[in-house]
Amino acid sequence: MKVLGIETSGGIGGFALVDDTQLVAEEVADIMGHHLERGSDMIESILTGAGLGVSDLEGIAVSLGPGSFTGLRVGLALAKGLAVGAGLALAGVPTLDAIAEGLREAEGMVVVVRDARRGEVYFAAYRAGVGGLARLGPYRALAPEAVAAELAQEGALLGSERPIVVAGDGLARYGDIFRRALGGRAAFAAEPL
Repeated sequence: MKVLGIETSGGIGGFALVDDTQLVAEEVADIMGHHLERGSDMIESILTGAGLGVSDLEGIAVSLGPGSFTGLRVGLALAKGLAVGAGLALAGVPTLDAIAEGLREAEGMVVVVRDARRGEVYFAAYRAGVGGLARLGPYRALAPEAVAAELAQEGALLGSERPIVVAGDGLARYGDIFRRALGGRAAFAAEPL
């Protein structure tokens, strides 16, 4: 099943073509302020490089956020326009869930933090392990200090010495806050996640 993935919830845009579980092509670039132009060009580049047209796709997956209002609006418009125009299936994917999915092999707690601007982060916590990945609560936006304190308390309640894996672009601005609150239990995921 050939699916085009569209991620425009932040300043870095990601577009990918997968065939079942195989990554065929992807492009990732800074698209801040140019979501529509850069996104359209990147999609065209991916499809052309794979020798495919939109009609060869079987579906489109698009990020639902949280994130940049403009970026999300453009990504959703691109996805819906392509899907409706070609009669393709369209699926929305919560951005925090997609990032956490990249860490499903971790054991214990996984937390995704995205910079929400204005001194807050969007976040969600997950339990990862043998049974897969399960979100532990709703998606929320809070000050990073409040999130870090909550995670420290939750980690203590888990009674485990396993690391609390933290991922997302919120680490670039607030990583020190999480490092101080979680101490040696903080494990930061690689930046691409």
